[in-house]
Amino acid sequence: MKEGLREFLGVGIRFFTSNATALYVGLRLNSNPSVSFYINLLTSLPPSGTEALTIDSSGNMGRQAIGGGSVTSFSSGNLSPLFTTSVATASTTPALSFVLSDVLPNTFLAGSSSGGTNPPTFRALAYTDLSALVGTGSNTIAAGNDSRLISAHTQNTDTGTTQASFAINSGGTGVRLRVASGALQLRNLADNADADLIVRNLTVSGTTTISGTTTINSETLTIDDNIIVLNNNVSSGTPTEDGGIQVRRGASASASILWDETNDAWKIGIVGAEISVARTYRRAFTIADLVSGVLTLTHGLGQQFDSVKIIDNTNLVIGPDNITFSATTIAVDLTSFVPGFTGTYTAVVQG
Repeated sequence: MKEGLREFLGVGIRFFTSNATALYVGLRLNSNPSVSFYINLLTSLPPSGTEALTIDSSGNMGRQAIGGGSVTSFSSGNLSPLFTTSVATASTTPALSFVLSDVLPNTFLAGSSSGGTNPPTFRALAYTDLSALVGTGSNTIAAGNDSRLISAHTQNTDTGTTQASFAINSGGTGVRLRVASGALQLRNLADNADADLIVRNLTVSGTTTISGTTTINSETLTIDDNIIVLNNNVSSGTPTEDGGIQVRRGASASASILWDETNDAWKIGIVGAEISVARTYRRAFTIADLVSGVLTLTHGLGQQFDSVKIIDNTNLVIGPDNITFSATTIAVDLTSFVPGFTGTYTAVVQG
């Protein structure tokens, strides 16, 4: 700055420098030019303990000591919900203390789980917080069976479930495992009917009860039981159902081994045309079984001409009036014996 003197209303103001770093402002009264006042304008803050020129809000100039002041009050601001603060005496060290706030278990500091931006709060974890983790990258959790989660599981530590049923593929056409009276049931998803079960090898210990139609697709069937019971559901009353084993023969008629309940005889042969295995047909009859004095015998022995014996109620063999043979029946004429027919007679046919 160039040195110079400016006068205004009888007061001279002079600017000059005494060296490269000090700048002075001088005031001189024109009435007494020998009286001058000079102010040093510092290029940096003066040391503590010195005084500086000040101008208050009214424009009045004054002096104030540099340094040596004290802080009388301060505030930390709002640090909730992460910290709580307390202020000690301003001159102490530390004057301001920070303490982490207490929070409920299983909560974390975050904004809302959906929507726009908002101040964070402590809240419980929501599903939408985890949805961003689902993926296939190294820093994400893959949807489904993530091997990183499976490997972290300690095996043989599960204790099971207290639920009575468990659904598999509950979002589709699944099945349900159910416990009823200590037994495991395989049910449909709605739990209103039994479900199908497909296995390769099945070992059953104990009694097996099968309801409905059973199909065994096996080339070899091995059964340890020495007696197979058919018509097991017929346990009382007069028997009416035949029973046996049937063999399918492709395009040809099936063959069977059959118990003929009507004639009380085992039969064997083509289905519908089986013949008696014992080759003996026996029938007990009374006079009520005769039609116009004739007894008709459907023997099923498979031949037309057989040996016929009629035994009366005293165990005597009697000779019928006439015997007529057909392919499947024998008609025995007992007309002459009707007047004295009492009790039960027996017919025996041997083929």
